[in-house]
Amino acid sequence: KNAAGFRRFRRAYVEVAKGNGKSPLAAGIGHYMLSALGKVRAEVYSAATDRDQAEILFRDAVSMWERSRALGRRLVQSGDKKITQLANINPTTLRPDGFFRAISSDKKGKSGIRPYCALVDEVHEHPDNSVIEMLRAGTKGNQEALIFEITNSGFDKKSVCGQEHDYAVEVASGIVDNDAWFSFVACVDDDDEPFDDEACWIKANPNLFVSIQPAFIREQVQEARGMPSKEGLVRRLHFCQWTGSDSSAIPRAIWTACQKAVDVDDLTARGVPCYGGLDLSRTRDLTAFTLTWLLDARKDAWRFASRTWFWSPKDTLVNRGKIDRAPYDVWAEQGHIEAVPGSRVSYRWVANALAGLVARYAPLQIGCDQ
Repeated sequence: KNAAGFRRFRRAYVEVAKGNGKSPLAAGIGHYMLSALGKVRAEVYSAATDRDQAEILFRDAVSMWERSRALGRRLVQSGDKKITQLANINPTTLRPDGFFRAISSDKKGKSGIRPYCALVDEVHEHPDNSVIEMLRAGTKGNQEALIFEITNSGFDKKSVCGQEHDYAVEVASGIVDNDAWFSFVACVDDDDEPFDDEACWIKANPNLFVSIQPAFIREQVQEARGMPSKEGLVRRLHFCQWTGSDSSAIPRAIWTACQKAVDVDDLTARGVPCYGGLDLSRTRDLTAFTLTWLLDARKDAWRFASRTWFWSPKDTLVNRGKIDRAPYDVWAEQGHIEAVPGSRVSYRWVANALAGLVARYAPLQIGCDQ
């Protein structure tokens, strides 16, 4: 309980690798909230972006009900061809009082729900925070309500899941003080390489040797080694590593090994050939100019070094950062992008900037979009 005598944790974020029992855990909590606390007309929801995903967790709850005599005495099912709802039987009136059902963002009329417990599945698949905020708004008048989120890692830190992950880590680390938020994030450490070291697997898989076996993860790792496009998926699902994209053509280890400091002025002074690429924009996007120095062009090994300059309208930097969920203003302060005065990138500004860079680095050719 908190200082006011209500439930301490009203939000919970659980991030753990696939196959470690997240859905059964959430289903069990849903049953507890529905039938063990004596809440009148308790509404418990399994929530997701679409109905099929929401029903995965709900089916776990139904399986528990089918196998438990105690739950069988407390809950009754409804639905024709399949079970769509479990209702709690009030021991005094012997009538249904409260329910457990699946709900998704595509359900009409969902704004009037008042969840006592909302179990939000696979947060990394949510395109925005509409489902979570809709459920959260429904708990406004109930200080005992619980929003319980489960997920594995994703590939976009600007997404709703990425923001929830970062906040959960800050709460768990003590950086943020929020006594109403419960965090459990199971993942390998930043300096771990799970493709080479099986000893770190337990960090992201607390149910290793129980509900998930090492042999299965080994198979996934072996396939990812042979198919770079699968590497990001394996890292997200089995080791809870956040990746930079959904899939990749270049393995992460190779890409990381290429990130080194380079003196492009020295390359130019030594006469290393240089080529440019220009991507223009006006108001919404970034204007980008990349120069690439060809270090070696042997048949079996191309080596090159690149540097990119970014320009973006200064007047819209903060607002666009909110829309795109990207800290453009911070990047500008850190010197990663240049904020161009005004509400759009002037082509005159770009031309002047290019003239200076061309004079300094003398690219042999520049390619650009139409």
